[in-house]
Amino acid sequence: MEYRKEDILEVQYHIKIITDYILRRCGMKIDDLICDLLDEPSVQDDDSVVFTDKALELIHAIAEKCKEIPVVKENQKQMEEFAAGLSAEEIYVDMLIKIAAAPTAIHMRMSARLLIPIISAKLKTQERKGE
Repeated sequence: MEYRKEDILEVQYHIKIITDYILRRCGMKIDDLICDLLDEPSVQDDDSVVFTDKALELIHAIAEKCKEIPVVKENQKQMEEFAAGLSAEEIYVDMLIKIAAAPTAIHMRMSARLLIPIISAKLKTQERKGE
């Protein structure tokens, strides 16, 4: 999958507006962490995605919290099948697009909750392989 930096930054901007609105209404801890993650610079000038150290910490922290959500547990195998053959960075961009295109706030929030644990697992696998 290839995306331009401008497109990703625009999607991130819209996601930030939507998540700020949800936070004002819900104030949930996972949503706070997701907002912090979305605030981290991840798109490079060459359109690649590189996670900052803080983004990596947030991804792993969010993933741990999401593991306790029943719908995440129930759909873990399906999400792993979806992510087969994709990098953590590709899944992250796909998540951004899914969040921006979500028809409702619950779809937006669940996209992050379902995909961030998969991103975290991919990153841990990459770390073990020394990539």
